[in-house]
Amino acid sequence: GYNDGGRQVSHLHRDLPDNLHCLVEGRKLFTIVDPAVLSPSTEHGWGNLYHPGNVHGPDFNAPKRQCLLEPGEYLFLPSMYWHAVVSLQGRNLGVNFWYKPAGGAADGA
Repeated sequence: GYNDGGRQVSHLHRDLPDNLHCLVEGRKLFTIVDPAVLSPSTEHGWGNLYHPGNVHGPDFNAPKRQCLLEPGEYLFLPSMYWHAVVSLQGRNLGVNFWYKPAGGAADGA
């Protein structure tokens, strides 16, 4: 799980396992980018799971979708989908359920 005091911002990144994020308290804004339209950047030591682009900046040109989660809602993020998260107000409490997709990227396929 993850608990923060609000206004936490994650860098644009992706996870190997599938992720089901369940929001218990607070509000979170997820910005999601399809991996087919955004290549990983290995510049500046970011590796292939992080991207130096500012998904909220005016120079970010890849198509993106946003999802606002409220308490009691959940979001499924498929393996290797780019995402950035902003915790919006007060205390935020979320629980992640990460699991390996059968035959997917987390299995090395």
